[in-house]
Amino acid sequence: MSINTFGALQTLSFNNRSSQIFALDKIPGAKTLPFSLKILLENLLRTEDGVNITKEHINAVANWDEKAEPSIEIPYTPARVIMQDFTGVPAIVELATFDKTILAGVSGYSAKFIKDEIKNSFVFNPCDFKSLVDFLLNYESTDSIDRSEFVQKFKRTNINNNMASSILTYL
Repeated sequence: MSINTFGALQTLSFNNRSSQIFALDKIPGAKTLPFSLKILLENLLRTEDGVNITKEHINAVANWDEKAEPSIEIPYTPARVIMQDFTGVPAIVELATFDKTILAGVSGYSAKFIKDEIKNSFVFNPCDFKSLVDFLLNYESTDSIDRSEFVQKFKRTNINNNMASSILTYL
């Protein structure tokens, strides 16, 4: 849990349930950051421990200057949310190896792949935030998800061998 140096941790209540969030407006400079850096900033706030992630890391992102040379390396801790992926399945396959629930706002082949192949995932149509909120309001977290079968099935070596076999059938 975060040590919350900046006092950004807040409780959000809705329908007799509450959740903790990190309010970026508590961080000077955050309002003008590009969206991608706001995601990184929230990640740093959520994982600030004073050792691996410090207030210096948070300040470095909040005071980002696009023209300046970086002066500090910023650590990143993977989250439980899939960001938009224009390339389709590869990013989903990588994230599925983590033992956390996957929430994916996708459609088409990617949605079918996730539903068919990835245990403990929730697929919703892009921009269908009502179904996402409904899911989250009723979500019961599990500590760990065994996806060893998925990892074995989609190892790069297995995929490469299957592709090679398919190609050889055409020769």
